[in-house]
Amino acid sequence: MKKESKSNIKPIYIIVFWTIIALLYGGQSYISYALDGERCRFWGTILEHVPTFLIWAFFSPIVLRILDKYPIMNSKNKSLDLLNHIGVATVLGMISLIVIGTGRWLYYGLGRVTLIEYTKDFSLAWFIYQYIMYTAMLLFLLTINYYKKYKDKEARNIELQKLLVESQLSSLKMQLHPHFLFNTLNTISMLVRMDKKDNANKVISRLGDMLRQVLLSKDDQLVTVEQELQLIGKYLSIESIRFEESLTYEFKLDKNTLNCRVPDMILQPIVENSIKHGMKSLNGVMHIEIKSFIENERLKIEAKDNGKGFDISDEGFLNNGIGLKNTLERCEKIFGKNQVEIMSKPGKGTTAIFTFPLIENKDD
Repeated sequence: MKKESKSNIKPIYIIVFWTIIALLYGGQSYISYALDGERCRFWGTILEHVPTFLIWAFFSPIVLRILDKYPIMNSKNKSLDLLNHIGVATVLGMISLIVIGTGRWLYYGLGRVTLIEYTKDFSLAWFIYQYIMYTAMLLFLLTINYYKKYKDKEARNIELQKLLVESQLSSLKMQLHPHFLFNTLNTISMLVRMDKKDNANKVISRLGDMLRQVLLSKDDQLVTVEQELQLIGKYLSIESIRFEESLTYEFKLDKNTLNCRVPDMILQPIVENSIKHGMKSLNGVMHIEIKSFIENERLKIEAKDNGKGFDISDEGFLNNGIGLKNTLERCEKIFGKNQVEIMSKPGKGTTAIFTFPLIENKDD
């Protein structure tokens, strides 16, 4: 079992804490003296109280170790822990009284009274103050510890959430692999039945290239625009063999976008959807145009077809098939909502626009 790490609080925090307490107490004392008509200097009064409080800053490592050993709040025996803290507070309080009392006697009482007589005059009240200061130190350390634990827990929760999202993204991506593979195998099967063996061989060769690229990026959720367009180019070359002159495609890519990163395999389901649904009852040639450009410091990728289109108000269309639904969900998980806009009108074709933050590839 991993041992819980001990408290690790920067000394500067403790010094700043006690300095603030000293300033507040010194300021309060100055105001009190002034109201009583006593003549005193502001900074002189402040500096008079600073050593009294800063000595507890030097005691802080001891209090910190005692707190680690006797945590009180998370202890099984709170009473015993409390007694130990009272004992430590008593010892540290006596040391503080001796040090501060001697210092004040040397400054105020030397030559007038003995050290013992001077100490008797203020020891009782100041001894009670030592318990108050020990308690203040304890509360301060507990607060810092709880804050650190809260931040650590928050960081762990963020990491767990990140792992969960990565797991979900990997699952979604793995769903796409067999999806396009089965569709391509169906194409090969159809070509073989039609006795178009040369075309079937071309599809098998290009499918091999496509699978090789997919496997190389199997652990990547983000790839460059150039890599994504290489993949969709191979997919479209396969589909163009299947549909021959009935399918054409064109890429219009801004060279400044090629090294930007986008979710892997976002275009294949969109293009597949265009071919599957857009070519139905289409008289003429299906043309697919893919553009990439930068607009308002955002990366835009546009996939447009001249297919039959559909009624955009029909939300059920977007839920048909694993590919399109999968793509929308992956984009949302990686970059948040409203990253994909789909526009379509019956008889006018369909346009899908991806809008992503500009993330340049750092590997080059």
